Amino acid sequence: MQYKIPVQIENEDPIFAGLSLRQLSIIMAGFGLAYVIFNGLAPRSGPEIALLPSGFVALITVLIAVFRQYEMTFIPFIMALIRLNIFPRERSWQSGIDSYQPIDI
Repeated sequence: MQYKIPVQIENEDPIFAGLSLRQLSIIMAGFGLAYVIFNGLAPRSGPEIALLPSGFVALITVLIAVFRQYEMTFIPFIMALIRLNIFPRERSWQSGIDSYQPIDI
């Protein structure tokens, strides 16, 4: 008996407003953090001042949730960027040395 395996199994299906479950959970967690920040700062500094840091957290959360660059989400993109800056950009061949690094495998 043969089963057909879907080719695009890693694609996320949109659930609400074009957002996937992962994106919605990131937004809910970030907005929850922004709400906690707002409630902690509002009694001492006023709602207008407390809106600035909580709004900044909410904005960064939305940017992280909807970020997609070269078919990569935020975390893999940041990891690739860190790896690009840590390892040399140019490789030179040396006799007797393997041409790969263990992290490339």
